[in-house]
Amino acid sequence: IKEEESKPEEKQPEEPKDIIIKCKKCENDFVWTVRDQEFYKEKGFYKPSYCKDCKKNLIFVIEKQYG
Repeated sequence: IKEEESKPEEKQPEEPKDIIIKCKKCENDFVWTVRDQEFYKEKGFYKPSYCKDCKKNLIFVIEKQYG
């Protein structure tokens, strides 16, 4: 009886997962969802550094200063 040759298992691509990121401003954790990751990739954006609340406040301050 001939033993079957062992084949290296093909690695399946990993399922995209939500990622937890720490906000640079408030230092709270926020979730970067798979959907948002796909959007950022499609647009060529970098990974976010700020949570949504801090980002809103930052945009508000910039608009107020340079309006």
